[in-house]
Amino acid sequence: MEHIKGGSLKNYVESLSKSGKKHVPVGLALVIARDVASALEELHSKHIMHRDIKSENVLVDLESKKPDGTHVVKLCDFDRAVPLRASLHTCCIAHTGIPPPNVCVGTPRWMAPEVVIYS
Repeated sequence: MEHIKGGSLKNYVESLSKSGKKHVPVGLALVIARDVASALEELHSKHIMHRDIKSENVLVDLESKKPDGTHVVKLCDFDRAVPLRASLHTCCIAHTGIPPPNVCVGTPRWMAPEVVIYS
């Protein structure tokens, strides 16, 4: 993956906070949401589950723009991504490989409640 000069969404939000701003500009927030959803749609179309969506794993390049004029946004950190097995589609047993099927992974404070309850 190419280098993204802007760094993570987490770092961007922290820098906004330090400068006294309370939120990401609405236009940029919509671009981030759209591009992350697009990345997840692509992964899911290939039957892959990311399993660690969080602000540290969303990269935002505020210096570069795509042909449509929006900023470059990328999803990264696929070390916990796994293939789905549709016949066993629950968080803890939907994947094969390491970690074992009975172990959910991710960042606890970013996990959906139903994932934490059953893991």
